[in-house]
Amino acid sequence: MTLPWIEEQLREKRQKKTVKEVIDEFIERVLIINRKRPKQPIRMLTIDVLPIIGKRLIADISRKDILKVTDIMVNRGAKVAANRTVTLLKQLFDYAEGREYVTSNPVHGLKKIHIGGKEISRDRVLDLSELTILLNSLSEWNTHQSNKLAVHFVLSCGQRIGAVFCAKWADIDFKKEIWTIPASSEHYFTKSDEERKLPLSSLMIELLTKQREFSGNSEFVWPAVTNPLKVMIKDTLSSVIQRNNFGELDHWTAHDLRRTVVTHMAEMSIPFQVSEKIVGHKIAGVMAVYNRYNYLEEQRDALNQWAKRIDINNLLLVGD
Repeated sequence: MTLPWIEEQLREKRQKKTVKEVIDEFIERVLIINRKRPKQPIRMLTIDVLPIIGKRLIADISRKDILKVTDIMVNRGAKVAANRTVTLLKQLFDYAEGREYVTSNPVHGLKKIHIGGKEISRDRVLDLSELTILLNSLSEWNTHQSNKLAVHFVLSCGQRIGAVFCAKWADIDFKKEIWTIPASSEHYFTKSDEERKLPLSSLMIELLTKQREFSGNSEFVWPAVTNPLKVMIKDTLSSVIQRNNFGELDHWTAHDLRRTVVTHMAEMSIPFQVSEKIVGHKIAGVMAVYNRYNYLEEQRDALNQWAKRIDINNLLLVGD
């Protein structure tokens, strides 16, 4: 049995840990073990939290300190990321409270509405005239050619940005014209519980062939421009789009291209189950249980139809 005064000394010792020490422990004991994709929350803690409060004793952190972290993020326009950080910090301090590093959780009671504001589901879809402007101007964008190809490729296939940027050349079978998209893991941010096959359209093959020139010896299809050993991060593409959107189009994001693909495929009378297979959505209900058909050839046909629809010459004809 531990004597009360010894127990009190141990508690005081625990409460002298710094935020960085507890974050390191939280990463090792919680994030890496329990998260399928721990890199993103680790990055959030490393970039947005540690520089502000990392050296402080965790027992001294107040709500005011938490708000200082999130206010900096909101002021630079990262409202959604600030909301995500609040959720992550609540988990961190719950862990710290359970380990008796703090006596209470300063994040309790903080609501997202008071941080980054209410998150509104986006419904932005680029119409054909906007796609014409985008594809007509893409070659003139002030960025590396690899980034231009990435924008065009996302539009051509409708996949998540994470899946595109984590793709490896080993996943691409040019002979069978198939891209194997792995299940989510520490190295693949595909948001999918299982591996799936995506047929390559003629346009996708053309863009991949061009990209091979810029990826060099990297295992990644779209490596970081400055370091071919690392994958390109999503923020890179977001930044590129913002810098090169010269007011001709209303605000749009890389993820809006995915929604654009699905919406136009519906307008083209491509069956719902085919477009859902293409973008990797799970088909719900009874159909998910009984219909195990992969629709590979139907997906290939749909993606080739989409490639023709967004061919700049066809778009210009539509515009006329």
